[in-house]
Amino acid sequence: MGIPEIWCYDGTIFNINILRDDKYIAVDQSLAFPNLPITEITDFLQQVEEKDYLELVNDFRNWVRSKID
Repeated sequence: MGIPEIWCYDGTIFNINILRDDKYIAVDQSLAFPNLPITEITDFLQQVEEKDYLELVNDFRNWVRSKID
């Protein structure tokens, strides 16, 4: 694909893959957002069915801001 970083979520597992030597490999940390813990992103994704969508989006945005500031 040529995309440097791909985020994938299959409903259970969230992973980040980066392009290295023309192959995608799974990594523990985003190149674009190195301060965002993958496990906490998964926690937000798993709340999609349980929480109001707009509330969840706002919570996620605030969480991201707190990690990148």
